[in-house]
Amino acid sequence: AILFDVALGEAAKAMARGLVALRNYKFEKDKRYHELMLQLGVEAISKVGMFAIVGFFFLPRWGWNDAHQPGHADNVFDAVRRCGHLWDFQICSALAGEALCSDTLICIAQ
Repeated sequence: AILFDVALGEAAKAMARGLVALRNYKFEKDKRYHELMLQLGVEAISKVGMFAIVGFFFLPRWGWNDAHQPGHADNVFDAVRRCGHLWDFQICSALAGEALCSDTLICIAQ
């Protein structure tokens, strides 16, 4: 995540320079100001978007059916059955085994 954030900052800087180069500013101060404002705008939107995506992607999914009623025999969380199709569970299972992977992020949302 940190590497992605650094790469996004550099991409925003390159994009701002490219957009500012399309206009012919008379003063260097104006050029640098607009570069900075474009870069900050892209960074701000990316931060809000990242937290919105992470928040809604990992938001728990609640639903009521007979299997979730207290005392039901199927009330125990079976990570292999419920999370076996999820990509993060599959990667964790391949690396560490299924017993350790019931706490993967997308599986927790189940």
